[in-house]
Amino acid sequence: MKILMFLKKDWLFTISFLLAIASCLYGKFAISYIDVKMIFSLFGLMLVIKSFERVGVLNVLAEKMIRSAKSTRVLVRRLVWLAFFRP
Repeated sequence: MKILMFLKKDWLFTISFLLAIASCLYGKFAISYIDVKMIFSLFGLMLVIKSFERVGVLNVLAEKMIRSAKSTRVLVRRLVWLAFFRP
């Protein structure tokens, strides 16, 4: 019952999970396609981000970014700059 409640609550995960299962069943799949180094790198990055979130670093950085932006346009420009370009 808990699993069904979770799947109903998190519909994005449910859709992604079903599409992943379908692609494994109908497409070519080999264990060699999985890049273990990349998975561990992403897992490490997730741990770092989660620890930053728990300590409050992300909130402080977000508040500084919001306060320093003179308008919404400047804030959006900075966020796009962070996403696509290196500082």
